[in-house]
Amino acid sequence: MRAFEKLAQRIAAYWASTQRWPTLGEVFSWYEGRPSYERGYDAQSRFIAVRLALIDAAFDLCLIGRGLDAAYQIDDVALSEARESAFWLDELWLEKLTARRVSLHDDASAETFISTYMHELVRTVAEFNEKAATFGKLALAALDHNKPQLGAQALKRSVDCLLGYGWRKDVFAGDVLTALEMMIEAGDQDAKPTLLELAAAFHNITDYTDGSETNHIRSSYYAAVAKHYPDRIAPMLDDLIKAEDWRYVEDLYEELPSLPLAQTVEGAALLSTYITPSEKRAVENANLVPAIGDALRRKVGPNIEHARKVDRYSSSSPKDTEKSEVELPMPGDYPPGKLSALIAERGRLNIYDSSRSAVREWLAHWDANGQGAAALADLEVRLSETRLHLDIESGLDTAAEMATKIHGRSEAFKWLVRAHIVRHGWQRYFTSNDEAEARLRLVARDYKPRWKDFIRDTSKPALDLRESRNGLVIGLTRLIYFLIQLGELELAKAHTAAIVDTFKAELAQQPLDKPSWA
Repeated sequence: MRAFEKLAQRIAAYWASTQRWPTLGEVFSWYEGRPSYERGYDAQSRFIAVRLALIDAAFDLCLIGRGLDAAYQIDDVALSEARESAFWLDELWLEKLTARRVSLHDDASAETFISTYMHELVRTVAEFNEKAATFGKLALAALDHNKPQLGAQALKRSVDCLLGYGWRKDVFAGDVLTALEMMIEAGDQDAKPTLLELAAAFHNITDYTDGSETNHIRSSYYAAVAKHYPDRIAPMLDDLIKAEDWRYVEDLYEELPSLPLAQTVEGAALLSTYITPSEKRAVENANLVPAIGDALRRKVGPNIEHARKVDRYSSSSPKDTEKSEVELPMPGDYPPGKLSALIAERGRLNIYDSSRSAVREWLAHWDANGQGAAALADLEVRLSETRLHLDIESGLDTAAEMATKIHGRSEAFKWLVRAHIVRHGWQRYFTSNDEAEARLRLVARDYKPRWKDFIRDTSKPALDLRESRNGLVIGLTRLIYFLIQLGELELAKAHTAAIVDTFKAELAQQPLDKPSWA
């Protein structure tokens, strides 16, 4: 506070004696407060408070200067002098300029401030939402200072950040990784080098996103590299340890027992050093050669913590016991024509697992009793209702299987289409890989001539909802999986290349460096 008092007194005396108002640089150079470089929370909080107060005061003083003299502006000399202060921060000054929308800089100074700040931002890896916002503010400041070309450049970069990668995170990187791994397994010779080529994008993903829902993608990438490039494991671990990225070190250690490295003498020697519960669990779950596996398990010992967790989670609560004692309505009590009544009764009992399996069990029962065709007809009526069919969706694959036996493959095709739509089969975050991939393999095997029809028909919005409310939807990784099952490898390769190119384009505003091991 004493430093601020002295600054006010000096400005007043200067004005009284010279009738000149101080420049921005003089305001910062006359402030006698000393910055704190202590690392403690209190010390840093005080420093931040002083910095904010000084920039606030400096901006207001510049406004007073403009009020006293319409020709008052910040020139390059004043800007350079202000930037030398430990209390100056371009980000805070830009915030003031765009909040007040006042043109305080002269032509040269505005050019210097906006262009140098933008150049610095271009060279910085930061979260996309932060870069988008800052580029947007630079565009606004450029507009206010009559710098349309600079403004256009900044605005384009802001839009690239926003549209290129979403707001602050995007799990598209997971789709890219999954697609590449599938293509490697399918024998594509270009996919493996591409995996390593994208090391910078995956290694830095927690720097240009907020890490939420993307940090596990980074772990998955390290595991993929370890699997396909075992010679990179040691330098990769060395790099992560030096950076103290312990979470990723641990994740990679836990992945090693499942890799071919574990079957070697060197790998066994490494795994024998495992001591944490998660590491022991990784050894227990690995499909190791018996001789190596037995020897390792004797060395690392039992995973006591894991056993306790299993026991704890396996115990049932009184609520679970109460639900298990509820007498469920039997499929045999509801003949074809009464499906809606069965679903309503199971729903009333509020037992999620039971109500979800009701249609599947009902179809199987009446198929076994020779009334499969009538049961399918009743289900068809239920599907004709304009609504989401969450209560019957799990039975549609069973309906397809029954339709094949009763009516033939042509009739069953529509049930597979319905199942894939209602179960969100193209979206890997909605249904399990086991379920969706089993359906896709079935279509690839039994309906290969109609594979394009299947893609077109299942790309429509959710069953019986108006298309005006829903766009066409298809998941990239499941599509590539389907193409591989069909033997359409060149088309799968082209789709993979397209999403890789898109991924690279998304990151154009991030100057990413490859890690040393890549």
